[in-house]
Amino acid sequence: MLNKGAMFGLDARIALAIFGALSVISGAALYSAIKQARVVAFVTELEEIGKALIAYNLDVGADIPIVSGDQAKTEFLIENSESVDNWKGPYISGYKKGVTVNAMKDSEGRSTYILYANTGGAGRVPCDGVKICYVWVHKTGVSTSLVKNVDEYVDGSQDLNSGKIQGADYSVSIPGTHTISYMAGLKLKQRL
Repeated sequence: MLNKGAMFGLDARIALAIFGALSVISGAALYSAIKQARVVAFVTELEEIGKALIAYNLDVGADIPIVSGDQAKTEFLIENSESVDNWKGPYISGYKKGVTVNAMKDSEGRSTYILYANTGGAGRVPCDGVKICYVWVHKTGVSTSLVKNVDEYVDGSQDLNSGKIQGADYSVSIPGTHTISYMAGLKLKQRL
């Protein structure tokens, strides 16, 4: 004679095992979707800064002026502090002026720079004397994992020395972070 209580217990354990397995699978899928959404949001933010630079160029007819070396005066994307003719900004929202005129702060407090250079990585050379010069959106304090995922998403690899995403490891000063550079396009004089 079968004990009905024993059968119920076995059925319940099988059902619990199935629900447990399904929850692990769905949890992993949810984690992957959240990670992908974070990468897409970060890339979209970089692209929006690139579009803001183009809008500034179209309105003013020039690139944002250089402060020093290869760094542009990013505050011109936020406010017209020097009464530039034909300025119709602000060109970007969600940012505020940084401590210096060449940096803006994003909503997470990371510094964002606009660079004019041949590459975006640590070995970059300012535009003077190079034939092709790019506009780079340069962010500091980005987590190492986000940098790798963004590079994989944009360039199809995790090589920070080439492609539209380049960078340098600054984990010595801020553990677990990188500086990431996104190629937003050519400088205006190279587009003409």
